[in-house]
Amino acid sequence: MATTPRTHPAPDRPAHRPAPPGRRGVTLRVLAELSVIFVGVFGAFVAEDVRQTREDRQRAQHIYAAILGEMHAFSSRAPLVAAEMDRIEAEWNAARAQGHAPPPPYYREPRAESPPSAIWEATLASGGVALLDPDLFNRLAVFYNRLISMSDRYRRYNEVTEREILPHVDDGPDRFYEESGRLRGLYRAHLSMLAEIREELALLITEVGPLERELEVVLGEPRAP
Repeated sequence: MATTPRTHPAPDRPAHRPAPPGRRGVTLRVLAELSVIFVGVFGAFVAEDVRQTREDRQRAQHIYAAILGEMHAFSSRAPLVAAEMDRIEAEWNAARAQGHAPPPPYYREPRAESPPSAIWEATLASGGVALLDPDLFNRLAVFYNRLISMSDRYRRYNEVTEREILPHVDDGPDRFYEESGRLRGLYRAHLSMLAEIREELALLITEVGPLERELEVVLGEPRAP
């Protein structure tokens, strides 16, 4: 009886496994992931910078608009003040020319004692000047420094008016004039201070117009000539 030869099963072959990635592959993958992260972070910084720039520009425009409004308030009132100062002094000179001895001329501002400068001072205090064009800021600073200086001078002038003139307007000429008919020294100084204020006011009236027009151009709303 023939026997069937015994067959032995083929030995199991190990399953095929991909070779582990080499060092170069790992490096490329890490670099790719880092690049994605970097691009994302950089993009966020760029977006934030764009947003901040836009907000700074808007804040600067608001500041320019507020300063322009303050300057409009000055430029609309200042010529009236200058004209009233001229009228008061002219009337006094005419009375003196006719041989009279009226009280010294004086100007009393019926509204605020000083021209508006609160917006400018708030801009300085808040650090808003960092948002302004440097050249324009310098021109505004020169104007406002002179405006505030004139305001301080007017306050000192007005203190003398209130203390040395208003309570004595009915005291007669001897209160204000020497025997020679000349104003006493205190009142000559007071009159000279009024002339200095009037001169400074005239210069500021001349300077405010170009600044207003420059601000209007910055804001994109120039007035018709």
